[in-house]
Amino acid sequence: MRFLPDTYQLETLPGNSQFGHTFDPWAHQLVNENARPLRASNVSVMPERLENSVSVEQMRDLLAFLKKGR
Repeated sequence: MRFLPDTYQLETLPGNSQFGHTFDPWAHQLVNENARPLRASNVSVMPERLENSVSVEQMRDLLAFLKKGR
């Protein structure tokens, strides 16, 4: 399953991952396929060219949120 942040929708995807989905502080997706160790994905969850569609204040808030972590 994949979260689409621009539309706030979930999308089902085929694959072996059943649990362990998380993101690092730089918004890289980390997946765990059952007993396999976590690994980083090179696919960003941020929409392409996001910086062109948000204000400076919104970008500042987003960066502060990402730096704070979850």
